Amino acid sequence: MRDLGVPVFTVGVGTDFTTDENMTNLAILSVDSPNVAYVNNSVSMTVSVGAFNVPERRKFARLRLLSGDEEIDAKNFRMPESGTVERVSMDFTPSSTGFNKYKLKLDTLSEESILRDNERDVYIDVREPRLRVLYIEGVLRSEYGFIRRTLETDPDVRITSLVRTRKDSFLLQGAKAEADLSRGLPDKEEDFESFDVVLLGDVPAATFREYQVKNLVKWVDEGHGLMMTGGHNAFYHGGWHETELARALPVRMSSRDAQVSDPLIVQLTPAGLNHPIFKGLDFSSAAMRDGKGALGGCSEPDGVKSGASVLAHGKTARGKKHILCAVHKFGSGRVAVFTGDTTGKANRELVGLGYKSPYPDFWSQMIRWLAGFDDMRKEKDVYLKLAMESRFVKAGSTVEIRSEVSDNKGKLTSTPSVELTVESPAGETSELSHSIDHKSLTGSASFAVSKVGLHKVSGVMTDAGGTELDRTEYYFLAGQPWLENSNLSLDEPSLKRLARETCGRYYNVVSAAQIPQDIARSRGKGVERVTVSLWNNPFVFLALLALLAIEWFVRRRKQLL
Repeated sequence: MRDLGVPVFTVGVGTDFTTDENMTNLAILSVDSPNVAYVNNSVSMTVSVGAFNVPERRKFARLRLLSGDEEIDAKNFRMPESGTVERVSMDFTPSSTGFNKYKLKLDTLSEESILRDNERDVYIDVREPRLRVLYIEGVLRSEYGFIRRTLETDPDVRITSLVRTRKDSFLLQGAKAEADLSRGLPDKEEDFESFDVVLLGDVPAATFREYQVKNLVKWVDEGHGLMMTGGHNAFYHGGWHETELARALPVRMSSRDAQVSDPLIVQLTPAGLNHPIFKGLDFSSAAMRDGKGALGGCSEPDGVKSGASVLAHGKTARGKKHILCAVHKFGSGRVAVFTGDTTGKANRELVGLGYKSPYPDFWSQMIRWLAGFDDMRKEKDVYLKLAMESRFVKAGSTVEIRSEVSDNKGKLTSTPSVELTVESPAGETSELSHSIDHKSLTGSASFAVSKVGLHKVSGVMTDAGGTELDRTEYYFLAGQPWLENSNLSLDEPSLKRLARETCGRYYNVVSAAQIPQDIARSRGKGVERVTVSLWNNPFVFLALLALLAIEWFVRRRKQLL
């Protein structure tokens, strides 16, 4: 405004309760809380409470945390001195997943006249419990580093990784576990309950005691997840065919097992295309068909067992296929094998050439499937899921809303239709352009966020005949809607400075009646139109004469006269 020459007339309304001794106020100034929490796990938040001109007889205040109408935590704390801040810690354990809204309430004082800053809404994305993974490697290889880093960056995974350095000695990295891992696998049967998934890398069976392996198999049979990856000490060559674990794997092992060293292009089977492990992952891009991001080989088992599913093959340049990924149910648990051992190298090649790599998502989705994360608390055979990178976004940004159709029992006979709408905090509804890919049963839509506050995304899935199959809702928060009530005190110095810098004036409620007359007197002072005549300017005449002379000189030299 100052650069445009437009005067600004400001009006101060309210009271600066930080200096007015007659104005008592108790306010929630800020809240430090996590954006993401996990169901049935303790959550802590720190609330900064400010007190202004509170009578000395007030010794204590009370802060309450509500979930709906239920009080889930309350703290009595000593009233801070006037003009100071007290930090109050609130603790609770969320009992349900979703984008949960909580409300903080300060018990009001009878002397208070400003009450809006005594409350604050807090939103937390409460998810399923973090998946606890135990990853054991026999050697410090490149693949170990890639898998460990990938799972460490997954917000839903808590990984404890071990690398064998010598006999009965392991290097522990990542999250520390309560179980005794001095011998690699937990030494006690009950200690296996510290994990949801065990991932065995290139590690020979002789690394562990026989009772440890038996306890592992029993643990899987009771409903947990197990995976074995390829390597020179995996499967038959690692001696696993002589252990109890052999009956838990979905592949057969024999002395005919070989180690394939040819480059392998990942090729999904019909069963793998819509399986949760590979869903939404593009292994058929032009770059990968051309051999970029190929695996450097694999272990080759003797075949798969009855009831097991082969989800992916590794295809050589000559067209020969090798089993790459196979899965099956073992008792109440899930078991997978991935015979490759160079996904990290393939990932680096794709990223280095500027292509999107499917390998990080493959490992995250593999762990989720092994833990049963894909169908936790899912009662429907066909259902629609919506997701975003984060439920907390900036106002003015463009977000991507992802959709995924899950068909647990293969009941879909055709690709369903999905309609998405977004409702803004103001109640405005926008329909999003959206379609479902018939192979991956996934889709995405973009939405430009223009409003601050809570947005609701509604998804409706129908079959080819228009029959509704499922509907779901997803919420996300744009900006910080609580900022409006974060400081209700009159900021008179800032208003005066704005008026002064733009040649305007500052008014209070009493003197504001003078604004129309002052605006009338200042009209025309802010912007002035200036007309400059160029036709009789001597500098313009000399410049024109110089240009004509240059043209004459050039034409003469080129014999164009």
